[in-house]
Amino acid sequence: MRCGRQLEQQEQEYCSECVRKKHHYHRGYAIWQYDDAMRQSLGDFKYHARKEFADFYVAEAVRLYAARIRLEAPEVLIPIPIYRMRYWERGFNQAELLARGIGRQLGIPVDAEYLRRIKKTEALKNLNAREREAALAGAFAVPKEQRRKSYRSVMLVDDIYTTGSTIDKSTQVLLESGVEKVTFLCMAIGTNS
Repeated sequence: MRCGRQLEQQEQEYCSECVRKKHHYHRGYAIWQYDDAMRQSLGDFKYHARKEFADFYVAEAVRLYAARIRLEAPEVLIPIPIYRMRYWERGFNQAELLARGIGRQLGIPVDAEYLRRIKKTEALKNLNAREREAALAGAFAVPKEQRRKSYRSVMLVDDIYTTGSTIDKSTQVLLESGVEKVTFLCMAIGTNS
């Protein structure tokens, strides 16, 4: 009911992490569990420029969540930004490819400029939850020139949700900029650790 993780027991509404920790976002949706197959698939997509994988991910996101996304009624989809040097190295932002595909299919605009990553962080995949929180402190911002857009409801799009640190830090910045409701959609989500 909050982060989109599969639950251990059907009677539960929230996973153990969402019971322990207050998230800043309203609600999240995930397509797959972040298992070995998804780790390989998303790794190839992101690190080996297999951009064609985005078509399949987008098709599944729309098939599974089009109705829920419409009910959430985001004014705009905002991809989780990557730092500019990482963008230059990789040549693309995987979250932006996903957001643009979903936005095209559902008729929702995408704003890849509203939220910016202003601090280079080390690769988060090797960090625990506390280390991720520290690494992401001050990593995101909404530039002054973007604040005039004044969105009320947005949906963040990312490839992987593990501890939720990236989504939470991004959401905090968006709420501080005046956004009232933040939801998210990710392709894969980790299990409770």
